[in-house]
Amino acid sequence: MGLATGWYGGRRAGYPSARLLIYDRVSDSYAIVPVDLRLVRQASELVDRHTRHGLRALDALQLAAALEVAGGAPGDVTLVCFDRRLWRSARDEGFECLPRAQP
Repeated sequence: MGLATGWYGGRRAGYPSARLLIYDRVSDSYAIVPVDLRLVRQASELVDRHTRHGLRALDALQLAAALEVAGGAPGDVTLVCFDRRLWRSARDEGFECLPRAQP
């Protein structure tokens, strides 16, 4: 879900090297996070916490999964994101985001 979103979203946003950027960052490792009730609840809390950014439900689910992967250290994880709402919310949660400038 996240890779496809970033891949196609980047092309729409006008980032010609989005495919290479994403591939370089995720080619060595990736994580599969099962969507369960706990993750959905965490996503719901993220929607409430990031109302000023207008975080949407599926983006919140992606952010919740990223937080799960980060294991309490979001600063150690780089999130590739071409959606402005998700990018802002992820930065507020402590993630380093690519692209570095807000999409």
